[in-house]
Amino acid sequence: MIFTDIAAGETIFVDANTCVYHFAADPAFGAACSDLLIRIKHEEIEAYTPTHVVNEMTHRLMAIEAMKVNGWPPAGLVQKMRKNPAGIQMLARARSKPRPFTMATAAGWHGWHATPLTSFR
Repeated sequence: MIFTDIAAGETIFVDANTCVYHFAADPAFGAACSDLLIRIKHEEIEAYTPTHVVNEMTHRLMAIEAMKVNGWPPAGLVQKMRKNPAGIQMLARARSKPRPFTMATAAGWHGWHATPLTSFR
């Protein structure tokens, strides 16, 4: 099944990959994920995700930004992040002030200011 196969009125679980691919503008999956989030925003589909998934998404997006900003390779990234707090402070997402994370902001939002919620409605 692909996202376009999800019928209107369905209730789904959204995992971290969907949001990471959307926010990171993944060349392979970003467009499909963005389209799904837009359908959710327009309340064609009802979607839920637990807080720990939003936390995972936050961590993964910060890791992607850390690799881009600092030129760090994926191998050993977590250890490098722990040993280089100054490299983390340079990240826009680390310096941003949290704001509510809702579907209204997710589908058209390319900044990063998330406060975990359990529903994407």
